[in-house]
Amino acid sequence: MTAPLTALGTKPTIPDLPRCACGCGRAASRGFPGEVHYAHACVPPALRFPWEPGYAPPAAAAELPAIAAAATAPSDLFSGFAPA
Repeated sequence: MTAPLTALGTKPTIPDLPRCACGCGRAASRGFPGEVHYAHACVPPALRFPWEPGYAPPAAAAELPAIAAAATAPSDLFSGFAPA
């Protein structure tokens, strides 16, 4: 005997899905570091992939000044060690 087809066509729900971080109450479909989750339509433009509609490239980071490395004499590298 076969099982009844009463639930045919219904989508099963997953109760432990995280909710969207924007507060819309929808189940989140994309997660980011720090346990931040968004529904597909609510992902901020800076976090979207370049091929997705609404993508906005992130702002360019300010360049850090170059740090001049202090010249270290070879004898300073081994200070504290006994000569072999």
